Amino acid sequence: MIVKGRLQNGHLDLNNLTKHIGERKNRLDVYFKVKEVGGVLDTFIVDKDHPNGDEVHVITNTGFILIFNHRTKRFITVLHARPAQLKRYYLDLGEEVPTEVIKIARDNQKLNGSMDLNNR
Repeated sequence: MIVKGRLQNGHLDLNNLTKHIGERKNRLDVYFKVKEVGGVLDTFIVDKDHPNGDEVHVITNTGFILIFNHRTKRFITVLHARPAQLKRYYLDLGEEVPTEVIKIARDNQKLNGSMDLNNR
């Protein structure tokens, strides 16, 4: 995974779905019953060497990572972020990890452990 930079002024729509996310409806149901999607905290353009191109990773203030295709803007999947995942975006750009992100990461780690959210 290579973090290329931030997305500026990108319009992303959670209703513009890929087949991949449609196959993971259970994950969405569980995650969004636990807590709301939240507001956008930060966005990153990420190269995962995928044949469909770069992705946009949106970090929300409730600790989700929403993943979209950069070219098509289609919603691919959602992750309940672990601490290392959240920190990597900033560290890969040579930036300090914001205090708010560290707090979100710790909260997620506790919730992930108690509800097994990363194995949905």
